[in-house]
Amino acid sequence: MFRIAKKILSHRVLALTLLSAFAGFAQAREWRVTLGPLLEYGSDFPGARNRTSAPSVFLEVHDEAARARPETADASRIEWVEEENYALGFAFNVRAERKQSDLREAGFTGVAEVDTTFELGAYAMHRIGMFELGVDLLKAVNGHKGFLLSPELAYESDNEARIRWRLAAVANYGNARYNDAYFSTSGARFKGASIADFSAGSGMRDIGLRATMIYDLNERWSSIARASAQRYVGDANDSTLVALGRKTDMRIGIGVAYTF
Repeated sequence: MFRIAKKILSHRVLALTLLSAFAGFAQAREWRVTLGPLLEYGSDFPGARNRTSAPSVFLEVHDEAARARPETADASRIEWVEEENYALGFAFNVRAERKQSDLREAGFTGVAEVDTTFELGAYAMHRIGMFELGVDLLKAVNGHKGFLLSPELAYESDNEARIRWRLAAVANYGNARYNDAYFSTSGARFKGASIADFSAGSGMRDIGLRATMIYDLNERWSSIARASAQRYVGDANDSTLVALGRKTDMRIGIGVAYTF
């Protein structure tokens, strides 16, 4: 019990520290923040057959003179350097935990859980007309302890319009620690029967499409819609967890956001 309480407390302290630092940084840069709750429907964990609804968060940081952009990346991005055709900055993400209760509900026992993971890193983006070629690099500070490299090629509508949307082709590359945490098995069982051990190494995790749309209700409030479909490839696709679950992860989400 003490270990669990300590884990929860450490996560909250880290989250509050990051949010406090971010708030001060954004204020100094004279940025605006668009923030709001989302309700997403998708797999309980990577490769899971079971699908449920779960809360999520939309967070977009942008220049005070600009509207919030319909970002498709997993990570929230903070621009540090922006020119006409490229941008560089920081990226961060909170990846949901894989709980034992979700594993048992999916029929698995003997599979390790993965804690809620805080990921920090950087991104780079190059604009080519209405297209953008970007990449995020995120490193976990806890949880899976690995890193994820995520390139994307996106098309974005006019960012000054009341309705804005973005469609992106994406891929995710995980190092050995990341893929091992989510896709390896050893001594596991599925519905009481033993399943083959599997050791996942570094490599591509998935490829897919993502779309995000923002509709401005007024100067401050916006409605958000998201959808994605990602196909597991490489060791992730060969994992026993995915073979007994889903090889394609589909997710939809809706919500509202307020611009501060």
